[in-house]
Amino acid sequence: MRLEVINIFRKLHRVSQRVFKGDVDTLTSVRSKIREEFHSNKDVTDSEDIAKLLSDAREVEKILRERVVQAVMTKDNLYSMKIREETVLEDTPPLKPINNSKKKQ
Repeated sequence: MRLEVINIFRKLHRVSQRVFKGDVDTLTSVRSKIREEFHSNKDVTDSEDIAKLLSDAREVEKILRERVVQAVMTKDNLYSMKIREETVLEDTPPLKPINNSKKKQ
């Protein structure tokens, strides 16, 4: 089980490097949070508890890998999304732009 813990720890760090590539502040925060969470559970010895923690960590890794995208503001004050090959895209209606040109009465 120790090997599984080490493997998911590494997977979380690798996926966070891909997801937050170029965003040093966010990447630093995510790495810190991963270390903090694993450190806070280092004394857990019950195999059922460890299995639950591993399951939770796998789910977090999957969400990061498949659902989290970076949005970067362009020079036109628009956002460009960095979609990776592993990002899951679902058939959802496009967002409607906000029309700020309407005058308040």
